[in-house]
Formats: sequence, structure tokens, C-alpha cells
Amino acid sequence: MDIDVSIITTATIISSKDLLKKILGPTADYIGGEIKNLVEKCNINLNNIFSNAKQKLGDRINDNGQVSPRVLKNIIDDGKFCENEILTEYYGGVLASSRTSIDRDDRAISILNLIKAMSVYQLRLHYLFYYSVFNLFKDNPINLGTEPDIQILISLNDYDKAMDFSKEENKSSILLHSIMGLRSQGLIGDYCAIGSDSDKSKCLFPLPKNGIIMVPTVLGAEMFLYALGYQNASGIDLANGRIKSLPESVIENIPKAKRV
Repeated sequence: MDIDVSIITTATIISSKDLLKKILGPTADYIGGEIKNLVEKCNINLNNIFSNAKQKLGDRINDNGQVSPRVLKNIIDDGKFCENEILTEYYGGVLASSRTSIDRDDRAISILNLIKAMSVYQLRLHYLFYYSVFNLFKDNPINLGTEPDIQILISLNDYDKAMDFSKEENKSSILLHSIMGLRSQGLIGDYCAIGSDSDKSKCLFPLPKNGIIMVPTVLGAEMFLYALGYQNASGIDLANGRIKSLPESVIENIPKAKRV
């Protein structure tokens, strides 16, 4: 019988705690010990998500309702490995917003698929951008579905503060990665621009000075409202005046946006 050398090699690596630590860092805690270590870590992460959902539901938790089994499966499968606060916020929000009295309502599946495909950086940019959009239009409502050319400017300085970068993180590559990711998912419009004080490149359109321009979409706003735990909210509700206030932001230093 032939023995797969790769299986032996993999087994040897996994059995070496020191090597796992060097390769994986703290993530090695998921697989470096007994099965109970994995269960404990995953249970902590899921407990954080369910606690987040409970807080968002408030008194609604006493209403008759249920979460679609398909939605629950996706949240458990992905959420058990989510340690970042922004991931907890999104999965907890979707869990809360998907609780309904209609047993076939599994709309949150499409939102979960978007979240699953996004990095923490992309989710953080999505959160701070749409929180800024709400703040911008809460006193002067608009219709995101019909209003043309809604270009929103955020300064790079404000963006940097809200992203809370460490010295080791490459801010420029992360920004491009985040914007292109949101754009490819339809969570912001096709038009976007990034400009710095030192940028002297010639373009067919003017670049913002030391800022980022993005265009909100109904889908992007809908996903944001799911993350906040709103039930049956359409994306257009974010800026049309129906929602008067948002829960306190989990991100400090939300940028002040302006329309250009």
C-alpha cells in the first residue's frame, strides 16, 4: 500500500506545537491542543456574536420569531473563527436582523455571502463610510435609489484615524484593496477616486485633495443596516429620514463626510 507522504508531513507539523506557533501565531490555539481547545475558542467567538445580537434585539427578543436555519448555519460556520470586533458586529447584526415571524425569509443569506467574501479592512471601511453617509444626510434626507451622482468625500486623515492602523500595516495598499473590494461587490458605486496633497498625476477627472471619493449604493446601505440589526430595512432607509439615529459606533473617530 502506498503511503501519502504529504499526509505524514502534515501530521508531523500539526503535532509540533512549537512549529505551529511559529507558523500560525496565536491562531495555533485553535488546533495546537486537544479538541476542547478548539471548542472553547469557537464557543467564545460565537458567544460574543450571540451576545451582540441579543443587545441589538432589545425588547424584540420577546416577540415571536425565528432565524432561518440556513442563516444560522452560515453564522455558526463562519462566526466561530471570528475574533475581530467588526466581524462580531456584522455577524451579530445579521443574526438580530434576520429574526422574523416569516419562516421562509432567508434574505440574510445574500448579506452573509458578501461578508464572508470580505476582509476585516473592507468591512471596517464599509462601516465607517456608511456611518458617515448617515450622519451627512440625517438632517437633509435624500433617496439613495434615485438621487444621481452622490459623490461622498472623506479626508485621508479622517480615514487613517478611523482605520486605526499600526505602524506595520501598509496603509496605501490596504486602502486600494478595501476600495476595490467594496466596488467589486457593488457595495459602493463604480466611480471612486483617491488623491493626496502630493499627487500631481493628470487624469480625465479631478482628484480629491488629500481625500477619498466614493459613491454609496442601496446594496451597501442595506448591508450596513443589517450589521446594525435593523429588521426589514431597505438600503434607501439609511438616508431618507426614516431612521432618526444610529446605535453608538463601534469605531472611534467616524469621519465627517461631505458631498462633492
